[in-house]
Amino acid sequence: MVIPSVLNIKTIIGVIVFTGASISAGLFADDRYAKTEDLQKYMIFSSHQMAQAANILRKQMLEDKIFELDLIPDNQKTDVQRAMVNRNRTQLQDIQAQITSESTKRTQ
Repeated sequence: MVIPSVLNIKTIIGVIVFTGASISAGLFADDRYAKTEDLQKYMIFSSHQMAQAANILRKQMLEDKIFELDLIPDNQKTDVQRAMVNRNRTQLQDIQAQITSESTKRTQ
């Protein structure tokens, strides 16, 4: 009968412990990265929501400003007021296009 030496037993136990520790560390790191990935997805989702909310708020502000300027009769508007109406309408169209494209992306 072969009696294993103390050195062989220590080597075998060392390999088993090292293998177990390596597997545990790999699983722990995998869990950590999965959580980081989830957090990144959430941050991207949140930033899109904030951008959409900002666009909606800006759209409402532009609509209010256009409404105020439209209350002034055309023959009483200054050149600056006419330019502001045109600029606000152009910005409003751009923002509406952004909102539409964002809602289209979400439905796909």
